[in-house]
Amino acid sequence: MPISLVDYASLIKDEMSVGLFQNLYRMKNILPLFPVVEAKSFVVRGSKWTSLPTSAFRKLNADFSQSTGKTEPQEDIVAILGSTFNADKALDKNKAELLRDPTDLQFDMHNRALERVATDYIFNGDVDTDPDAFNGLLSRFADGVFAAAQDISCSGSTDAYKVHADAAHSAVFFDKLDEAIYAADLFGVDGQGAPRGAIFGNKASFLGIQKAAKLCGYSIQTVDVLEKKWLTYKGLPLVDVGLKRDKSTEIITNTYDPGDGDNDSSYLYIVRFAEPDGNVESAGSSGLFLAQAGNYEWLGPESYNVYEKWTVQWILGLSNIGDDYCAARLKAFKMAAS
Repeated sequence: MPISLVDYASLIKDEMSVGLFQNLYRMKNILPLFPVVEAKSFVVRGSKWTSLPTSAFRKLNADFSQSTGKTEPQEDIVAILGSTFNADKALDKNKAELLRDPTDLQFDMHNRALERVATDYIFNGDVDTDPDAFNGLLSRFADGVFAAAQDISCSGSTDAYKVHADAAHSAVFFDKLDEAIYAADLFGVDGQGAPRGAIFGNKASFLGIQKAAKLCGYSIQTVDVLEKKWLTYKGLPLVDVGLKRDKSTEIITNTYDPGDGDNDSSYLYIVRFAEPDGNVESAGSSGLFLAQAGNYEWLGPESYNVYEKWTVQWILGLSNIGDDYCAARLKAFKMAAS
């Protein structure tokens, strides 16, 4: 099974890589939640059970019927994410007059941009529109990777369900959220240590759940064993995945079609993570994880006549090898009263 992303940083030997790696994931609260597996190629391969062998009782002096069940191969890809910039050597002559070293500034900006793109693709990656990338959760639900029972509508019709219409509507929303949590096999989480899963949404959902909880008289703020305050539900952190690299577009939007063509609903993704056991090279058999081939790293500088070239890259992908029930989606709702 995999290792946590936080623990993985401590295994990197290059001090510069460690610092830059941590600079990436400390900027947002998405990536540290995901366990990471070190892939040995650009494809993570495994197999899943599609049917179990036949078992039955037998008569005396009779034999059992031979049965093996069926397995099905499964694979996920990893892709090369990165960017590059040139640092003009002329800037070395007047660094003392600048507010900040321009190369260091570029490091920070590229780290943030790469983290935002990685987060975006965890949810929205689609190889049909970007064949150089990997498939995220949205396309996995659209392509039927996850079972239909994992895709749960909050509305009994094609209209977006109004969560804040009244206390009764809010209570039904939490009933549906419970159903999604159950579908991802996340009931019974004890909340100790690293969470086994999380509930991912956008700002409107993050704040809207708080309002719905108040309407129902719930309290969803807790303090974990590290004394960090999480807004949680059923022991699962509630996570606002934030904005895209442009700093304005929601990664998870409020404009999905609930079925009536109005494009006025949102999604919540309920994810169960693969359980870290300290082995970075084994994917285990259950849960969602990030797969990477090599460290998150800065390459360079390559020196040219008038500038130096720096490149950052991270070879990564999303995988649920062997587990089609580690994620659920709650859809067709909006955090509004009408």
